[in-house]
Amino acid sequence: MNTASTKLCLHFDVNETILLEDRAGGDTREACLSKIIAKSASVVAADEGWLWLSPDGSTAALSSSEKRSLSDLHFGFAPLSPSAQSYYRTPELKPAVKEFMSHPHGLVWSKVMESLVTKLRYDGPGKLPPSLSQDGGESHFVLPSFFKCVAGLVQEGRDMSVVIRTFGDDLEEIKAALNAFAKGEHPMFPGFKDPAFEVDDNKMWRGRYVQATGEWRLSPWKGEGGGSIGEAEAVEIFEGNKVTLVQDDYQYWSQNGCSPWAGKPCWVGGEVRHIFFDDNIHYSEDDSIVAVRRRVGEGGFEPLDGKQTMEVEGEAIVKVFGVMALLNDDYFLEKVKACEEEKKAVEEKVEGKVDGDLSALREAVLEAEARYRGVHRNDYSELKALARPPPALALTCQAAKIMLSRKTAKAGADADGMTFGSSETIMLVCWLDASVQNYIRDELAGGRGLGAAICKELTQLQEKNPTWTVEKVSYCSSAGAAVTAWIFAVLDFVRAAEAAGSAKRTIPFKG
Repeated sequence: MNTASTKLCLHFDVNETILLEDRAGGDTREACLSKIIAKSASVVAADEGWLWLSPDGSTAALSSSEKRSLSDLHFGFAPLSPSAQSYYRTPELKPAVKEFMSHPHGLVWSKVMESLVTKLRYDGPGKLPPSLSQDGGESHFVLPSFFKCVAGLVQEGRDMSVVIRTFGDDLEEIKAALNAFAKGEHPMFPGFKDPAFEVDDNKMWRGRYVQATGEWRLSPWKGEGGGSIGEAEAVEIFEGNKVTLVQDDYQYWSQNGCSPWAGKPCWVGGEVRHIFFDDNIHYSEDDSIVAVRRRVGEGGFEPLDGKQTMEVEGEAIVKVFGVMALLNDDYFLEKVKACEEEKKAVEEKVEGKVDGDLSALREAVLEAEARYRGVHRNDYSELKALARPPPALALTCQAAKIMLSRKTAKAGADADGMTFGSSETIMLVCWLDASVQNYIRDELAGGRGLGAAICKELTQLQEKNPTWTVEKVSYCSSAGAAVTAWIFAVLDFVRAAEAAGSAKRTIPFKG
């Protein structure tokens, strides 16, 4: 798949993802800076208590006099070791975070804090417009890395949408910042001007779950314009608008133990690729903030479980490390590219496995064909002696009739004009005729398969008769066993090829 041709729908959490204030959590900017350090600082338990753990495996006392640097922080989804965890998610340590820079544990990170404060400060000429700053134009409100991601993708000509997602009440401020950016008022991106990215009240929504059913719905931000709309239509809105702002359902998520399935929805499985950036995506099956939902049926959706959600991190969801989102202006742009590369690698891996599976099934068909071609005319004598075939052989006769769908002149007729055996047995004898074999082979070699109706009927016959096996048929007929093995092999291949949904349905028969 050409990733550059795939439309993107990028979802961005707000607090500690694209801005460093968290009024929803009651945190100041300084507290947020402390939090993003503490979230990337790993600790490990030891006999002498908790120790700092660096990516290189070295440890140090929490109150060490030696200053720690950016290289001592961990920016990976999985922990550094099975026993490691972030300082912020360690219950007995977390209370110190809000006063981190006056606490002995936080003082060791003072150099990192200085670099963050410096980077957050606007260093261009003049001051930032009021809508892009919360301190009189001195510092950035929304991180430049977010704006650079949008501007960069637009410049590349990518078809894309942006959805801002928050549990808080900061959408009006985000709206003002986005409008300034879209009007070309951001001094770092003077060349970007696109009215499609301007926000009005019609692009602002509240997303809420229905308690009784778990269905997710949108309602207007200001409560105007009637009732709520369903999830399928909501996805169309997100994919259709250049920008949409949503306040998500914190109460539902909290009341359900912060489980992933109850979090902010993100959708997979459609033609548009959704990617969700959030700092609270965790390496945990039971505690994470994004509900990855897949399509089921017509307009229906269901959430992935916790394990499945973890597996799509780096592809459909991205754990954001605020330190890097602040320090690296290319952070989100690089993450989008990385997600697309990961998606491509996953698709290629799946395609490779499908190719391998089909190759094995194709060989099984050829082996089964060689087996039934080894059946001699003399082997029919055991069939001619049967007034009525045993149950297992009768099922093979029935399957042979279904597969032919009575398209040949001999279907159901006595080929020799003789009156031996039942019509089912005669059918099986006729089916072994070379002209009939060639008819079936031509259908498969041409990639036409068996047809949906025939495949369905044969599958139902198998499912209703679990004891119908090649071994059972072999007890009464070696010829029937050869045909049974061939029918089963063909059916396995056709079903797998159909599921692959490609042109890989042909079987290169020999001779």
